[in-house]
Amino acid sequence: MFRRNLFSVILAKAPKEKYIIQSKNIIPIKWINVRFIIFFDKFNNLMRYLILLVGFFILLSCSSSKKNTFSGEWGLINLFRDNEEIPSLDGPKIITSFRSDNLVFYYNTLMYYKVQDDSLFLYDEQTNELSRAFKYEFMDDDILSLKFNRRMKLDSVKIINITYESIWSKID
Repeated sequence: MFRRNLFSVILAKAPKEKYIIQSKNIIPIKWINVRFIIFFDKFNNLMRYLILLVGFFILLSCSSSKKNTFSGEWGLINLFRDNEEIPSLDGPKIITSFRSDNLVFYYNTLMYYKVQDDSLFLYDEQTNELSRAFKYEFMDDDILSLKFNRRMKLDSVKIINITYESIWSKID
């Protein structure tokens, strides 16, 4: 019926279940070949399930089940300038309060915030302009680090960058 080459099988649209097509020959299926194919088909399905199970296990073990959120009141613990601690001033304790609807009281000023990846943006409530931008990191469940860079002009030519970091603790 068919000549024994691949091109004739493609043109004739031979049924796949009756022939095994190798590189240049067409081999009629025999029972020994069928057992061999069924074994590897089941083996492939088993390997797929095993790989999916291992991947699912890795995904669950690497993902954090508890996501830290900005809520409640946070008190200032330390303030650093270029990794050097700034001595604290005596006076009232500085508190930042995160409220619902993305509102925050930051240094007694009402603002709203947006979180994007590892950045925290504070916008002025009345003018909707960006007031502050921080890189944040939750060091613990109750410890928060906020970092930002400040560019200062020393003279008409030289500009320096100063990195500030503030460490905040959640108040119960």
